[in-house]
Amino acid sequence: MVDDTYEHQGQLLWVSMRSGSAALMLNKAPEPIEPSGARYFLYTENLVGLRERLIRDGWEPAEIVDGTPGPKQEMAICDPDRHFLTIAQIGD
Repeated sequence: MVDDTYEHQGQLLWVSMRSGSAALMLNKAPEPIEPSGARYFLYTENLVGLRERLIRDGWEPAEIVDGTPGPKQEMAICDPDRHFLTIAQIGD
């Protein structure tokens, strides 16, 4: 069941669907996605700590930014298989 959407200038950009405890969020990509890549949206309870650990382990996550109209804190990273991950902070 669709439980939330976001439109900008009359264009649907984001939708959230839920069934029980399962949630699926879909976002329109700002540019074409390469066929080999995929995009995922994940949540963590400690975004700052996760980013610090990724950096220590040699990853290059983006800065934490305001994801409004979605989560207030999120960051992006691309894994070695070219999966684009957006990771957001759970709660405030």
